[in-house]
Amino acid sequence: MYKKNISKKTFAFLIIFMLLLIYIPSIDGKIFTDQNKYIKTDDLGVTRFGIIFGPYKSKILEDDILVISVGPPLPIGLNLNYFTLFGIGQLREGQQIKLTQFSSCIFTENFTLGFCNVYFPQSDISMNISSQNDQENKIIWTVENLTGDNIWVININVEVYTELGEEYHSFSYGPLWEGNLSVGDKISIKTNDDGNYSVRFIESVSRYVLFESPLVKY
Repeated sequence: MYKKNISKKTFAFLIIFMLLLIYIPSIDGKIFTDQNKYIKTDDLGVTRFGIIFGPYKSKILEDDILVISVGPPLPIGLNLNYFTLFGIGQLREGQQIKLTQFSSCIFTENFTLGFCNVYFPQSDISMNISSQNDQENKIIWTVENLTGDNIWVININVEVYTELGEEYHSFSYGPLWEGNLSVGDKISIKTNDDGNYSVRFIESVSRYVLFESPLVKY
């Protein structure tokens, strides 16, 4: 005979999940403003009702969308977190997250907490190889064209896959900077091993695949 113990984290998650089920609005393809109006975003991302909490360093209102820049983690190690039914994530310092209907959020000097709509950006990027160094296993990818939402560069995560479709972890990439991605920008990928690899550029908040390359020799 044993006693089942529900951890505090599990209990908190269940409470959040139930609140989301109760309050989640039908908002596909629309960005809602504080005036309960919306802007059509058929070709862009969508908003999802959720909860946000954690440190921030700045916020700015752009066309009814609140853009929050993530601050350094708190002394207890807490980063900025968001929870929705369609995504749970944690952002690091320098990254950005966009909110609408944020009137329920509390903002102190460097911390925010509350209910809001989290904007999930989407964009499609075309990239080409501008430099390839076989000796260093390094390829520089250059943005040729992009459509859709503006993409904050530090929000880009990179994943690399082998010929067998297995995720490969021994690589580095960069540089990343604070600013929107533009045509002509360059990001390099360097692998520790020779081989043919496919790379994916992924937006951190939405997990949307911005660009996926064919297999290329590194």
